[in-house]
Amino acid sequence: MDFKTEKNGNTVTVKMGGPLTIEHAAELKNFMTSVSEESEKIIVDLDDVTDMDLSCIQLLCSANLCFDNTRKRLIRKSAHPKVITQVLFDAGYTAQMVCHGIPCKKCFWKGDEK
Repeated sequence: MDFKTEKNGNTVTVKMGGPLTIEHAAELKNFMTSVSEESEKIIVDLDDVTDMDLSCIQLLCSANLCFDNTRKRLIRKSAHPKVITQVLFDAGYTAQMVCHGIPCKKCFWKGDEK
C-alpha cells in the first residue's frame, strides 16, 4: 500500500496505490486520522489501487461519516477504477443502497445525492 499527499491551503489530496485490504486496514486508519488533523477537505484519489476488500470499503465509509460530523469533507477524486467497482458490487454497495436506515446524503462511494 502506498500513500502520497499534496497539500494546497486547507485541502489535502491523497493518492492511494496498491492493495487496500484487511492487512492494511490499521495503517489506512492511522493515515486517515493523521490527514484529517491537518486539513478541512481531503480529496482521495483511488486510481492506482490494485485491490480492495470490505474492511477498507467500510473504513473509508466510516472516515467519511466522522469527517462530516466534524464539518470536514472527504471527497473521491474521480470515478472508481474497475477493481473498486467490482468490489463494491460484490459487497452489495449499489446506487439504491441505504446505510443506517436512511439514504446517505454525502456518500463517499456514490457521491453527493442531488
